Amino acid sequence: ACFTSARTLPTLGRGGPMFYKRRRGETVMGTLKISHEINCNEETFWKLFFDKEFNEKLYKEGLGFPEYVNEEQTETDTEIKRRTKGRPKLANIPGPVAKILGDKFGYVENGSMNKNEKVWRWKLTPSVMAEKIRQEGKLTIEPIGDSKVRRNVEMVIDAGLIRDFYFASCEQAGLPRPDVVGA
Repeated sequence: ACFTSARTLPTLGRGGPMFYKRRRGETVMGTLKISHEINCNEETFWKLFFDKEFNEKLYKEGLGFPEYVNEEQTETDTEIKRRTKGRPKLANIPGPVAKILGDKFGYVENGSMNKNEKVWRWKLTPSVMAEKIRQEGKLTIEPIGDSKVRRNVEMVIDAGLIRDFYFASCEQAGLPRPDVVGA
C-alpha cells in the first residue's frame, strides 16, 4: 500500500481501486464500476438472476455462503422486487475486522427492477454497523452478441476500513480491479 498525500487514504497503486480522499474528517468514496462478460443471452441472464433455486445453489455451493435465502420475491406486470438475506464466508480478513463484524455477520439485500427499464437497483443493509456501512447500486445488461452479455455494475461502498479489505479481497480472488469514479 502507498500513500499519495497526507490527505489521501492508502491505495494499492497509483490510481488503483482505493483512490479516494478525505474531506473535513470524512471519507468520500466514488462509484465503483465493474463489468463482466457472461456467455448467455439477455433473456437467460435475467431468468437465472431471478431464479430462487439457482441463486441459492450459486451462493451456498459456488460462493461458500453458510447462509443464503430468498426471503421474498414478488412480480407484477411492470416490476420485480426481491429481498434476500445472506451470510458470506469471512475468510482471510484481519482479526480486528473479524472481531468487529463477528462470526455471524450477514446482510439483507432489498432490490427492484422496472421491467421496461431493465435496471436492477439494490441496497444492502449489514447485520452490524448498519449506520456506518453503506452499499447500494445498480446492475444493467448490455448484449454484445447472440449469446453473450456484459454485466455492468455501478455501486457505492462506503465503509471506511472495511472497504479497504473488500478491494484487497477482490484482488486476492483474482477478480478484475474495480474502477473508482468520481472520488
